[in-house]
Amino acid sequence: MNPYIVSADIRKEKICFVTSDSVWMMDYGRFEAYRLFGTLGEITDARLSPDMKTVYFRVAYSEAAYHADIFSIHLDSGQVERLTYLSGYSVSRRPFTQMAGFTPEGDPIISTNALLPFSNVSHLYRVRDGGKSIEDMKIGIGSHIFYDENGGMVIGRNTLDMIHWKGYKGGTKGVIWRGNLKDGFKKIIDMEGNVTSPAISGKRIYFILDEGNSGNIYSTDLNGEDLRKETDFKDKYARSLSGDGSHLIFIVDGDIHIFDLDSRKILKPEIKWLSPAFYRR
Repeated sequence: MNPYIVSADIRKEKICFVTSDSVWMMDYGRFEAYRLFGTLGEITDARLSPDMKTVYFRVAYSEAAYHADIFSIHLDSGQVERLTYLSGYSVSRRPFTQMAGFTPEGDPIISTNALLPFSNVSHLYRVRDGGKSIEDMKIGIGSHIFYDENGGMVIGRNTLDMIHWKGYKGGTKGVIWRGNLKDGFKKIIDMEGNVTSPAISGKRIYFILDEGNSGNIYSTDLNGEDLRKETDFKDKYARSLSGDGSHLIFIVDGDIHIFDLDSRKILKPEIKWLSPAFYRR
């Protein structure tokens, strides 16, 4: 039996993913996975940097994993660094502190509640110089952020991928906004069901929509129009969507799926595990 994969990211030929509280890497096409790092705590939400030299990931720690921070591992040297010292409050079902995206310059952006008076709200912060500077982006509540090809910001609010929210349609369901600091922001995606895990590719925004008995990938144009259903899973949920402009990567039933946006085909790769089985328990 293969280990249960909880999140993944792709950039060109590189894929990183998390399973069994460890960070793994493999090349697209070969799918030979090797373990980078683990045993630090409850690891989730691995993200490759735009230059593909670093993997950032969230670690929840303390006796009940109620606190979380962002760490990184440099792929050339293998050096692991702690990026933040926020001890952001989190629980396993609601990860308030996590990776949110990257600036056009390649700086990581995190979402956290640690610097706010309200524990159930997260804002977006730009992290500079390996964690020496953390700057509030002053755009309010946010879970994810991307920059479109026109320089605008696409912000996911309440778009955390939380499996216990199946069927949720309440006031804090996920929505997506777009705009900029000069002209302001406009809500462009507000569905009846919960929206999670947004990603952007060219002129389209992709996201997972909770349909009640299933979770499928949908997309719109940059104005939130021209809605398309990209997958058609029955009684299954797509999770942890990410992408690099050419491919989308997501998890179904603990397995990686890769959606080629050109061919419109979905690949479920057979992974060859190069590291010992001990790390996959």
